[in-house]
Amino acid sequence: MSAIDIVCVTESHFNDDLELAEINIPGFNAYTSNRNFKLDRTTSRCKVSEGGGSVIYVHESIQVVQGSHNSSLDSASVTIQTDVGKIELGCLYRSASLNECQNTEFLDYFASKISLPTDDDKEKLIMGDFNCPDISWLSGNVAGPMDTNSKSLLLQQNVLETVHNSGFSWLITDEVTRRRKVSGSIQESTIDQVFCSDDSLVSEFEIGPPLGKSDHMSLIINLNLFRPKKEHSIDIDDVKRCWSKISTDELLKESYKTNWEFSKNTEIMNVEEMWGEIHGKLSSISELIPPVKPCEPGKIDNYNMPWINSSLRRAMRAKNKAWQDFDEIGSIEMLDVALSKQGKFEDVEIKAKIRYEKTITADLKHNSKAFFSYLRCRRQVKSMVTTLRKDEKSGSLTSNDYETAECLADAFSSVFVEEPLGPLPQDCYKSTPECAQDVHISEKDVFNELKSLNIYKSFGPDNIHPKLLFSLADNSNFVRSITL
Repeated sequence: MSAIDIVCVTESHFNDDLELAEINIPGFNAYTSNRNFKLDRTTSRCKVSEGGGSVIYVHESIQVVQGSHNSSLDSASVTIQTDVGKIELGCLYRSASLNECQNTEFLDYFASKISLPTDDDKEKLIMGDFNCPDISWLSGNVAGPMDTNSKSLLLQQNVLETVHNSGFSWLITDEVTRRRKVSGSIQESTIDQVFCSDDSLVSEFEIGPPLGKSDHMSLIINLNLFRPKKEHSIDIDDVKRCWSKISTDELLKESYKTNWEFSKNTEIMNVEEMWGEIHGKLSSISELIPPVKPCEPGKIDNYNMPWINSSLRRAMRAKNKAWQDFDEIGSIEMLDVALSKQGKFEDVEIKAKIRYEKTITADLKHNSKAFFSYLRCRRQVKSMVTTLRKDEKSGSLTSNDYETAECLADAFSSVFVEEPLGPLPQDCYKSTPECAQDVHISEKDVFNELKSLNIYKSFGPDNIHPKLLFSLADNSNFVRSITL
C-alpha cells in the first residue's frame, strides 16, 4: 500500500467487539463506522444485524482535521488538510434491506453530505455503495416508468433527484462496478459511485479487479491534493538503493577494481583528508547498486509485501489479465477463468507467506530485525497506555489521554537533573592526565571489526552501507589502507 494514501471500504463487517489493533494497517489511521442497528428483513434475533459498516484508512502523513461517523447509517467521513485546502471525504453504504424510515434517514444524511460546502477553502468527495442498480448514470435518469409504484424505483429517483439538486458531478457513467454469477449467468450492475463538488479535484480514475472475495470492482482515484513541487537537484546520497539485490561476493569483486592507495603521503595528510578520499571511493562503489524502483501511483499491481516472489508476481499478473479480458469480452466462461485465477493467486500468496515466515525464522540469529518487524505488524492486539495513577496518596487515576501524557511527562522529568542555563562550569571539563601515545592497530583488528558488522542494519550519516564494509574485510588492500 505504499502508493495509496487513503482507503475507503464499505461493508467492512466490523463490530464494536473488535479491538482497534485488530483492524490496524501499519502507517494508517482508521476511522470506522460500525453497524449498531437491526434490519427489519433479517431473520436473526440479535439486536444488531451483522455486516454493513464503513471504514476510512488515512495515511499518517496526511493531517486529519476532523473525523465523524454515523453508525446508524453505516457511514464515515473525515476532513483532511491539504495544500489546496480542506477536503471532506465521505464513505457511505446503503443496504438494500433498509426499511422506509431508514431509507428516509439515509436520504437526509446523503443530502447533507453532498450539499455544496459553504467554506470557500473546502471541497467534498463522497463515495460508496448506494445499491441503485436501476439508475443510468450515463443518461442521468432511472430506468422505469415515471408513474411507477415500485418503492425501489421511487427511492432511486429520490437519490438521483438529490444529486441533481446538489450540483455535484459523478465520475462513473457506464462502467460496471459489480459482477457476480447468478443462476449460471453474469449479473452486471453499477451500484458504486463517486460524487465530487469540483471536477478539478479528481485528475483520473480507473476500475480495477475485485480485492479478496468481494464481487465489487475496486476504484482507484487520483486526487489533486497537492501543489506541484519545485524541481530540485537530487543528491546521489538521497537515492534509495536495493542492497538486497547484490551479494557480498559481488561487492568484493567490484572492490578489487578500485585503487585503495592514498594520493599523497599519509604522514602529511590529516584524518579528514584521508577519510574524504576513502569515502569518495566507497561512494563510487555504492553507485553501482541498483536503485529501488518507485511505485507508480494508482497502479493496483504495486504489490510490495515482504513475501513477494516471482511466482506470486506471475500469479498476480495472470489474475489481472484475466479480469481485463473479462472486461473486454464479458462472457460467463471468462468470468470463470477470472475467478479461477483469483483463487490461484490467493493460494500462491498463502504459500509465499508461509515460506517467508520460515525463512525469517531460520535466519533469526543473524537477522533478528526482519523477524521482529514482521512479528510486530502481525500482532493482533497491541498494548496501549490507558489509565495511570496520578498520586500515590490519593490513588486517583487519569481520566483522559491528556492527563495520562502529563503523568508520564512528570515521571520522566523527575529522573533528570536540572542544570543551570548557559555554559557548563569549568569543573565539568576534566583534562586527561596522559594522552595515549603508543597505540597499535593491526590489520587483524580492522578485519575483526569489519566482520562484526551487521549487514542487515541501515547505514549511518556517512551513507556507507555496513554490507559494503563487511564485504571489503576480505580485500587486503582496503584493510591495509585504513589500518593506522
